[in-house]
Amino acid sequence: MRAMATQLDLLHSRPVDDGDDWRIDDETRAIGRRGLAKARAALAESRARLDADLDRSSPGRHAA
Repeated sequence: MRAMATQLDLLHSRPVDDGDDWRIDDETRAIGRRGLAKARAALAESRARLDADLDRSSPGRHAA
């Protein structure tokens, strides 16, 4: 009986190629950029909302 391996064996369905077939196409790149823009906008909105909440809860605090 073979002992259980501590690491999975990697399977190669085809030889590794240095060609361009691994590159992301323009449409996928555009989708990714839109997703990043939405994530950044959501983060900025969240930070602004948090700052506004902190300003309301601390009357003596001034925005930097």
